Amino acid sequence: MSDLSFISNTAAPTKTWFTQSIRLLQHELRRGELTIIFLAIVLAVATVFSLTGFSGQIKHAILANSTNTIAADRVYSGNREIEQEFLVKSIELGLDHAQKIETESMVFAGDNMLLSELSAVSNSYPLRGELKVKMSLDQQEADVVNAPPLGSIWVERSLLSRLNVEIGDTVDIGVATFTIAGVSTEIPDRSYRVLIAGPSIFMNIKDMPKTELIQPGSRRW
Repeated sequence: MSDLSFISNTAAPTKTWFTQSIRLLQHELRRGELTIIFLAIVLAVATVFSLTGFSGQIKHAILANSTNTIAADRVYSGNREIEQEFLVKSIELGLDHAQKIETESMVFAGDNMLLSELSAVSNSYPLRGELKVKMSLDQQEADVVNAPPLGSIWVERSLLSRLNVEIGDTVDIGVATFTIAGVSTEIPDRSYRVLIAGPSIFMNIKDMPKTELIQPGSRRW
């Protein structure tokens, strides 16, 4: 009885395959085509990483600018006075809040009158962005402010020429008289309204009852 043994030697074919692969690689490297492919891959990967970082920066800028255009992160609006429970709840949650009343009113200066957009704001306005005002026309840099002092208003510069008034003069809004204390140069939520009736006027929200503008049936935003 004899035993038959079969021995398969795979080392030689594997070595031959590896040697041929190295030769083909060297051949392709000498031709330069693999170098071009390698550079293309590197460029593609670098482009993807660059676009990812750039898109992240764009997203951050869009989010920041979108909140600036409404002067807050969120806006709750209506044609009635906001319920006190909302204000109480926001305080309990530790949220910053500001109040703003928007309406349209005629402004009188002597015999001149002009339909304007009136904004009565609280002292915490704006929550996002910046409201900038120049206290004199020759002031170089505008001041970053909140609500104007009681009895004073801030107006857009076009109102001065259209009513023929200057900073320091008085105008009548409703039944109250206000002193023009400055000219607004930057309004954070100016673009929030699509249709603008006229120049913007800012007053302290505590001055709004003095004007007696808000009556039953008044148009408010």
